[in-house]
Amino acid sequence: LLLATGNVAASGLANQVMPELAANYYNGWQGDPCAGAVVGLTCQEASARWTRSSSAVGLVASLLFVVGSPICGALSDAIGRKPVLVANIAMWSMCCVMLAALYARSISINLYFASYVLGAMVPGPLIFDLWIADRTSPTNRVFVLSLLAVVVDGDGLVVPLIGSMLSQFGTITGALAVYALLVVPAVLWLPESLSHAKRRLRWNCDGAEVCA
Repeated sequence: LLLATGNVAASGLANQVMPELAANYYNGWQGDPCAGAVVGLTCQEASARWTRSSSAVGLVASLLFVVGSPICGALSDAIGRKPVLVANIAMWSMCCVMLAALYARSISINLYFASYVLGAMVPGPLIFDLWIADRTSPTNRVFVLSLLAVVVDGDGLVVPLIGSMLSQFGTITGALAVYALLVVPAVLWLPESLSHAKRRLRWNCDGAEVCA
């Protein structure tokens, strides 16, 4: 629950602040052109550039997610769920660093986009669902996954409300703090779902009852 809550909260806060941050970037760091009461041509141009860029990045990230899911799933079957989850948080930690560097006006927004796309190559939610499948019985699995869905949906309602009450600096700081203090420790503390021997038994028994 901590891992799911932290992931949704951190990504939700980061996604909430990015349009404003991108508009400022595309305006040459002269301030958010869309902050005033009147929406001018500069705001429209910055918004259009952000929409085009984020749409392209989202498309590439989705394609990489589709390609990476079966590969990472098979890899986690072979070496375990936790190593792949650790790789996932390492990539998204790099994305968090890029977000902070972008806010500090130290990098191009394209570097942030690149880190976001790389993070999509290792699908953390999929591997976490496989971890749950390993650790739960078939009768309890639906309940656990449903509980996680409730947490994720609840975060989706609460996080935007919290973000709307924070400044840009507060939102970015909150996203980085949640990821560093909640998500990373939760993954590192997470035990491996199955021992190597049990994993080999499960995938070599062709679904026999002893492997359930």
